[in-house]
Amino acid sequence: MFFRLKNPPENFGKILQIQIRALCGLFKKKRNMTVVPYDCYNMFIHGFFCMDTVSDKWSLISLGSLETVVDIKVLYSCSRNYAFSIDSFEIELDPLLSGNYSSIRTTTTTPSNLTAIKKNHHHHPTKSSSSFRGYRSSGNSVIPEIPVYSNYPNLEEALSHLRHRIIRTDDLGEIHHGLYRYCLELARGYKLDNPVSELILIQKFWQEFEGMGLSGLKMNLSKFVAKHRKHWFDILSNLYDVLSRYSNIHHNSSDVLEVILKMMFIKN
Repeated sequence: MFFRLKNPPENFGKILQIQIRALCGLFKKKRNMTVVPYDCYNMFIHGFFCMDTVSDKWSLISLGSLETVVDIKVLYSCSRNYAFSIDSFEIELDPLLSGNYSSIRTTTTTPSNLTAIKKNHHHHPTKSSSSFRGYRSSGNSVIPEIPVYSNYPNLEEALSHLRHRIIRTDDLGEIHHGLYRYCLELARGYKLDNPVSELILIQKFWQEFEGMGLSGLKMNLSKFVAKHRKHWFDILSNLYDVLSRYSNIHHNSSDVLEVILKMMFIKN
């Protein structure tokens, strides 16, 4: 879930404070529980990340339980806001949240009759993108038109990848921690259709490794599997298998594989 800002923020730290206060307010309203921000942060927030560069201005918090983790992203600009085509979709909830249905066209066609239309998308000004819109009514209740976008250049391809559980994307070398994300999708039952892409992800992994070393690797990987605790063992197992197949690429391969094995079988 993300919220788009019209103007660049002066301080993303203030946005985090607002989000935590909002969560405290929801607990008071929905459960009649008084939770202070410190307890709210410790109980529900798994991590917080912020980017503030020329091309990327956004912050992200992850919260939830063992079974369900929700990412809330506050975004002004982002050079790449998806990893693979299967997670490139965005559902615009503004029509539902605004409650202003009078200006929104509706129809009684079913979701199976979704139509695809080409549209310029401001998230990726240098790439073409697509959207489809669904309409339906339920009894006397009118459901507004809900736009669904794909930041992947080809909407039909992205939908096909989703249906057939295929891992594919463009510009693999741009994905931050792309090998982690790849191992997560393998754990979820998706498959890569091009073996060459795996090698590109591994080369990117070692490039990132040069900047963080073994201690940085363990810290980042621990955060990633903590966020995806439902699949933590499969993520580590897949990562071990992939790096083992290409262990001759980097001189630190044995050390990295040892770190992964310890995370899998030895409790700290």
